[in-house]
Amino acid sequence: MGRKLKVERVVVGPLYTNCYIVSNDNEAIIIDPGGEAEKISRIIDTNGFNVTAIIATHGHFDHILAVEDLRKRYRAPFAINKKDLWLVRIAHRIASGYGVMGEEISDPDADLAEGSVVRIGGEELRVIETPGHTPGSVCLVGEDLVFTGDTLFRGSVGRTDFPGGSWADLVESLKKIATLNEDLIVYPGHGPPSTIGDEKRGNPFLKMILGNMV
Repeated sequence: MGRKLKVERVVVGPLYTNCYIVSNDNEAIIIDPGGEAEKISRIIDTNGFNVTAIIATHGHFDHILAVEDLRKRYRAPFAINKKDLWLVRIAHRIASGYGVMGEEISDPDADLAEGSVVRIGGEELRVIETPGHTPGSVCLVGEDLVFTGDTLFRGSVGRTDFPGGSWADLVESLKKIATLNEDLIVYPGHGPPSTIGDEKRGNPFLKMILGNMV
């Protein structure tokens, strides 16, 4: 599954969000396009990718601000967990508070619910719901990788002090993530990649949550 997938990271927007272009042969999906649609499009167009979906791990503006531009350009459906729909609807207003202008984002075309599958040229990413940072945060799990959005970072975890955040929910989500294969490469919403095993051994938040049993 995941071993055939190619991942290109594009850092976008004022909060340095990791947008990922995940491809298999000529098909690709875009994960967390938080801004700079032209920068993302140059990579898509240079490689001649057919964009089959635009995916958001959660609804904060820095992960979705380029959705509408890319949706129109590639006529690709936009998917996010429905519990973050309220965040999608206010994203452009929140962004303006950071001095960032963005187009109002239309409602998503599909719901990334637990157990949903995102297909890329015959390969698959499985959706697991991981609320805490936001109510509708999700991770996307492949054979040898996982996109964790703002739930898990290298050496840290997502904030829960924003509206809709819940530390109790995040704790349960991190326990869920910790059951994944330790060799999975972690591609987070910000910062460098890691692995599940490295985070279980070295992430102080995850170690605390797991009771220092690893």
